[in-house]
Amino acid sequence: MREVLISVVVLTLLVGCGPEPGYEDGRCLEGDTCAWDDLVCGPDGRCHQCGWSDQLCCEGNTCQEGYVCGSDGTCHQCGWNDSLCCEGNACREGHVCGSDGMCHQCGWDGKPCCEDNTCQEGLVCGSNGLCHLCGFADFPCCEGNTCQERYVCGSDGTCHSCGFAAAPCCDGDTCQEGYGCGSDGVCYACGRVGLPCCEENTCLEWHSCGADGTCESCGRLRETCCAEESCKGWLACLNGECANSFKVDPVADASICERAEKGNSDRSQRDWCYWYVAYLRGDAAACERIEWDEMRKKCVEGKDPDDYYVLPTVR
Repeated sequence: MREVLISVVVLTLLVGCGPEPGYEDGRCLEGDTCAWDDLVCGPDGRCHQCGWSDQLCCEGNTCQEGYVCGSDGTCHQCGWNDSLCCEGNACREGHVCGSDGMCHQCGWDGKPCCEDNTCQEGLVCGSNGLCHLCGFADFPCCEGNTCQERYVCGSDGTCHSCGFAAAPCCDGDTCQEGYGCGSDGVCYACGRVGLPCCEENTCLEWHSCGADGTCESCGRLRETCCAEESCKGWLACLNGECANSFKVDPVADASICERAEKGNSDRSQRDWCYWYVAYLRGDAAACERIEWDEMRKKCVEGKDPDDYYVLPTVR
């Protein structure tokens, strides 16, 4: 009998040492309340932590920031892709709350538009509520009726190529190099030989605007000098015409060849310059500076460069 009484006393002492009422795992206080805000009285009549993932919802069906109280009475992460929407139908940046109460990625091509019908750069919100590519040829115009470079927004709300011949002028009535903007808002070819001079009577480099309003070639051997009496490469301007620098000044420094562009397709280029140096001065050493083997051979043989020209080959 004594042994039984001792066991009962020990059990009573153990029970009395359990969690304090109102604290975690302790009995709920009067009115099913707990001592702290992050504790809630559970169905088992005891206080439990609340508000975080898979924990009971706190008083008033509330959860910690980034979590929402679900229909099962527990907190779930919210605001991320394919998770529940947070309070106020809010989602994380780059996501939008759908009609299913779930957050979905937004703003990208084929994805729902974000808040205020916005999309990522280079995309526009369509009438179907989805984001679409914009700004390129035959695509919708972007916000503000803008398009990507070299495209212009048409009256049909789509972007069209601009700046080239027979294409609309780009923003600011501009066209690509070698084209001018006409009074009809369409670009026309200009600036090259036989074509009209571009705006302000300009032509492409190494072309000049003639009295008849068309462009003509300039700056090359036996052509008129360009604006500011300039000629290509190593050539010199003499009496308004581009001439061989070594015929204009027989003692001209051969280093002027280095300012010419490499190549030989045009007499203003470097290989021709060294050939003329070698021929006019009788200096065969200059031939070694010629890169084209065939031309170097003619130079070494003492041939007159004026007797030769380069014939373009079509491959």
